[in-house]
Amino acid sequence: MYPGNKRKKLWREEKERLLKMTLEERRKEYLRDYVPLKDIPTWKEEMKNKAQSDVEEFAILWVRVHTENIMAVMILDKP
Repeated sequence: MYPGNKRKKLWREEKERLLKMTLEERRKEYLRDYVPLKDIPTWKEEMKNKAQSDVEEFAILWVRVHTENIMAVMILDKP
């Protein structure tokens, strides 16, 4: 058997092994912790939990950072 065919066979065997496992068995093999999608809040839910001052502070910081980036580009473009 050629090396490429051997790798292909090993890949197919691994695929079959994983397909036979339950969700819990597969999660035991994860190298890191996982977060179920249902536990991740949407942007709307995330902002609903924030105080209005936090949202305003974030917006001000965002504008400041982007304004500084634009100013830096303008300064670099001057001859």
